Amino acid sequence: MKVIPRRSDERGQADHGWLKTFHTFSFAGYHDPQHEQFGPLRVINEDRVDPKTGFGTHAHREFEIFSYIVNGELEHRDSMGNVEIMKRGDLQMTSAGTGIRHSEHSHGSKQVHFLQIWSVPSTRGLTPQYFTRHFTDEEKKDQWAHVVAP
Repeated sequence: MKVIPRRSDERGQADHGWLKTFHTFSFAGYHDPQHEQFGPLRVINEDRVDPKTGFGTHAHREFEIFSYIVNGELEHRDSMGNVEIMKRGDLQMTSAGTGIRHSEHSHGSKQVHFLQIWSVPSTRGLTPQYFTRHFTDEEKKDQWAHVVAP
């Protein structure tokens, strides 16, 4: 596998006031036919959400959605009854399957910085599921961390 850097000024970006976001692949108002997806990866967004703001309740289906918290705190709520405040090093995975509704908001008085990654599932029609895992800085230093698998 060859890693090809794609610097932030080469990616799609948007400043919505409360949200500053960079899109690796075509997403929302950003369209680049050279960067639609990579294999099953459909979205890699780097988001910074201002305090006391966030994404209101919205629906997803047939995506595996991963949120990795770089800094700050992110509150997640979903239609499966999950409510969680994630912190630096936390990874949250929602297998949207046949459909879920969720919201994500900055928690606390600081901006939250996180990566949101979507992949197309290998199997359609799955029952929605929710998982979280924490990775310490030591577990990630100078080595690969096994984050997700099929």
